[in-house]
Amino acid sequence: MTRQDEFDAAARALRADAEQHPVPASLQPEAIEAMLLAHDAQKSDGETADSGQPASAAPAPVETGSAAAGTASPRRHVTWRWPIAAAACLALLCGVGVVGALAAQGKFSPAAIDAPSSPLPAVSDPSAPASPESGLSTAQGYAQVRDCLLASQQAMGDGGTMFMEDKTAGVARTETATAFTAQNSTKDSSFTDTNERTEGIGEADVAKTDGRWLYALQDSGTTVAIVDPAEGHMTPAGAIEAPKGAQVSEFYVEDGRLYLLSTVFPEGVEQPDGTYTFPPETTRLDVYDVTDPANPQATGLLTQTGTYNTVRFADGYVYLFSDQWTYDTSEGTDPSAYVPCVNGAAVECGDIYLPPENMGDHYLVITTVDAANPSAVVDQKAILCNGGSVYMSQDGVFLYETTGYNWGIMPIARFAADDMAEPAGETDPIAEAATEDPGDAPADESENGEEAPGATSPAEGPDGAGVNDDPAVDDPATLPADDPATLPADGPAAEPQSPETPDEEAPAPSDNSADDPSEGEADTPDSSGGDDPDLKTCIRKFTFDKGQLEGVAQGEVNGTLDSSFCLDEYNGYLRVVTTVYGEDTSSALTVLNEQMEEVGNIADIAPGEQVYSARFMGNVGYFVTFKQVDPLFSVDLSNPENPTIIGQLKIPGFSEYLHPYGENLLLGIGMSADDAGATDGVKLSMFDTSNPADVREVATAVLDGTYYSDAFNEYRAALIDPASDMIGFPVSTDREAYAVYGYSEDNGFSQHMLEETNGTGWVPTRGIRIGDVLYVVKGNAVESYRIGDYQKIDDLLI
Repeated sequence: MTRQDEFDAAARALRADAEQHPVPASLQPEAIEAMLLAHDAQKSDGETADSGQPASAAPAPVETGSAAAGTASPRRHVTWRWPIAAAACLALLCGVGVVGALAAQGKFSPAAIDAPSSPLPAVSDPSAPASPESGLSTAQGYAQVRDCLLASQQAMGDGGTMFMEDKTAGVARTETATAFTAQNSTKDSSFTDTNERTEGIGEADVAKTDGRWLYALQDSGTTVAIVDPAEGHMTPAGAIEAPKGAQVSEFYVEDGRLYLLSTVFPEGVEQPDGTYTFPPETTRLDVYDVTDPANPQATGLLTQTGTYNTVRFADGYVYLFSDQWTYDTSEGTDPSAYVPCVNGAAVECGDIYLPPENMGDHYLVITTVDAANPSAVVDQKAILCNGGSVYMSQDGVFLYETTGYNWGIMPIARFAADDMAEPAGETDPIAEAATEDPGDAPADESENGEEAPGATSPAEGPDGAGVNDDPAVDDPATLPADDPATLPADGPAAEPQSPETPDEEAPAPSDNSADDPSEGEADTPDSSGGDDPDLKTCIRKFTFDKGQLEGVAQGEVNGTLDSSFCLDEYNGYLRVVTTVYGEDTSSALTVLNEQMEEVGNIADIAPGEQVYSARFMGNVGYFVTFKQVDPLFSVDLSNPENPTIIGQLKIPGFSEYLHPYGENLLLGIGMSADDAGATDGVKLSMFDTSNPADVREVATAVLDGTYYSDAFNEYRAALIDPASDMIGFPVSTDREAYAVYGYSEDNGFSQHMLEETNGTGWVPTRGIRIGDVLYVVKGNAVESYRIGDYQKIDDLLI
């Protein structure tokens, strides 16, 4: 037999085996692709927020639980994503063959995954009235819950395979709609707290301070170190070890207590027939008294099923969120197999809210407790859904999820060619100062008249006139090899930029539609997808008061959300910015009232472009779309029934994150791009919003050779402290660094610091100010810098 004959025989054997053990529909390449695309369209910080937990962390051996469910990797600028997706599909297909072979030998039983190793407490089956007027309904009985689960599993294919939701943007966070001042504006100004999405609502993170002590999650994911900052000369002061088997995601510190948030994955239990069963994951909230850091004392515990999602602290109460994925229920009818538990007790079906499409594959479990007594449950809800995210305003909790999937080929969310492009040039930004505003020099020349590295041509409007000059390198300072501090690179503010003429950019108020900002692109009558099934976002609203939760209403808008910043509640109205996919992708802005009914809408905004960022401030909203240039739209929302676009500014590049910076200023952190949309470095933009109808970009700075910042997807990575003239954020090149900029009206942006971070591992980088010292924390390493000259004071391995 020749080698070719051997190959042919092997191929025939594989085909025969494949016919006996066909690939389930849920593992077909088309289904995998659909799941990946749905994953991106749905997102979420996520929202959870980027706590740094690796999505594939190996489960630790446990008695009752697991390794932490971490946050997903960044959504954008990831060149390896689709190759990995292809490899995953191949691995899945190969794995099916292995599983099929084991099944043929009687060594594997998919049904074994369904049954928990020990049954949950017995539960009753009370009925609860539906709420048809609000669109929200609770379960009439556990059989109704099971029907929703089975419908989802059947839609996904045999075996109950389900896609995991991206929690980076999934943890929805909000802001007060009134204008921001400084980060931490209502708190002790002697130190900075976590960059909160909702002012006044506390958030957990991987590094915190209470003004006296510094707390940091170590790379092990099991220990929180307590450090005495000592004005930069740091010493260890204590540590908190997580309970056995718990993997910590993040923590919160307030009033002498530390709230440790973790997930425990159980080990599989081998059955007599050789199969394995897997009990559900458990989220833990462990509370410690840290008034004596050298001797922390455990004071409380809350557990609920599912992997940790996020937490909020408001008015003395803790709101804990977890995701419980429910597997195939076809082999049993006992509700204890698929009902969430809080502190070991099953959630009553009257507290289970049904999904909008009568099918759901997991629960979002919400439990509230008194922050001073976390072992006593105040309220609990379980929301059956298909991978939603959470947005919390000061008045409500909103669960939003994408609906309308047909499980065919879905539109690719946020994967334009510019996202895949490598940054132009080979400049090392850590060894060279970042590009600054060139003053009077032309955009494509440095002061000596030569072409500047990384410089781009000005963007052109419809008349061919440049509307913005990209900054050029102006005598970059070089970082001495033996000096840990980068020399400041100051530069004057860029020339103010004006939006194009109103008749070119602003829509006619009468029809509430936006004109196409790009020449040559035709409008489509129906930008929501033409004859294709529409992707929509279903939003469910819950109010909260002293820990009590109440389902209020449910609504729906066209399109999908880029992040939770695309939602904002103000004066009883919810404003939503979405990307609407179809024959001609566009954006839309929708206003919903307290009953989640649409009262205002602007459709067909920026055809061919997707929403990249948004920020609402009172009666004005700002959002960015991008394809080749970055239109920054200004929207007048003073009349919720007639929202109107009042301004549009086109500039090269795009802003991924928008943050109010003092009075009448809006900071953008994103990417610089050339006229073709190819990115070439992380970019800072400062916008003058004193006249929302005439927003101007008054300063820019570009970090050549950088291609990503955690601040794009995780706002907690940004340290925004105008009072201390600090804009801090991590950046990525061939290594990871931390950048600090200042801003002034006269000089624009000035680079205070650009230093390589010493820490390694999965824990993300955070910057924290205590007094006059900046602490850069990454995993097991903490570095301190003197604010002013930004010389390094000390470093500490913890």
